[in-house]
Amino acid sequence: MFHISLNRIRDHIEVREGTDRLALDVDSDPRILISKIRTAQELLISANKNESMEDREQAAKSFSEALFGKEQAERLAAFDDGDYSCVMTICGLYFERRLRKKIIKAQKKTK
Repeated sequence: MFHISLNRIRDHIEVREGTDRLALDVDSDPRILISKIRTAQELLISANKNESMEDREQAAKSFSEALFGKEQAERLAAFDDGDYSCVMTICGLYFERRLRKKIIKAQKKTK
């Protein structure tokens, strides 16, 4: 039997703060995901150089949209009361602790 897979990255996470919970899903092509993450990283590097809070917020928004899509990124921002430093922290922790490994695994399967 012949099988084909795009090796999409699919994941489900839950953000918890006290009794509040927010479920988020990831469903993306690894190549597109990496490209979007790199764009967000470039925005963050630029924002840190010029120390602009607006640019940092835009970088956090870009990062969360790269991971979760626009609608879920907006829900995450609302969950954190519009505090984009929290959004950046959550995205960074998720990327470092779980998503990066899933991307590497998907890339290996593609080769």
